[in-house]
Amino acid sequence: AQADGDPVRALYPGRRIVLYAGRLAAEKNVSLLLRAAAIVTHTVPDVLFLIVGDGPGRGRLETLAGHLSLDAVQFVGVVPGEHLPAYFAACEVFVLPSIYEGIPTVLIEAAAAGKPIVATPTRNVTDAVIPGESGFVVDPTPEAMAERITFLLDHPEAARSMGARGQALISERYAPRRVFADLLRMWEATARMKAAVSP
Repeated sequence: AQADGDPVRALYPGRRIVLYAGRLAAEKNVSLLLRAAAIVTHTVPDVLFLIVGDGPGRGRLETLAGHLSLDAVQFVGVVPGEHLPAYFAACEVFVLPSIYEGIPTVLIEAAAAGKPIVATPTRNVTDAVIPGESGFVVDPTPEAMAERITFLLDHPEAARSMGARGQALISERYAPRRVFADLLRMWEATARMKAAVSP
């Protein structure tokens, strides 16, 4: 079942939401997203960038948003896990500007919610994004990121079909049965390795 984004949209009436969710730490490079936001707002006046999460970088990022005169950015803070799906449902685009990322579960969540993704080229990003099909993997510059976010906001049909493509990919790639089978294989391999090294 899809989460309902209306409660979140109701908090920001008439705004088109671009979402970031994650820690506010240096490796997440949220300052890149803020600089891209400053460009996007010139051509998409009703856009709102929601920054969900907290971390050591929050103060610095809020200062940067102030310097950039960004009224179009809202720092939401930590959202309880059960409320996060509503944020994914409410957004039109999900953005991950990281310099480094482990397994990007947040991208899997965004794709599962049927949202197009704009992300930087971190190691595992293509686990959840098919570049040009379910989202865009962009150079880590404000201009490149802003251009693709703007494209998705300006072409809602393309954005929706990319979101649908990502959703199909995720349900195929991360279907519970498949994930369970992968886990089982991993456990079996681990057990075999342990058996091989035990005296």
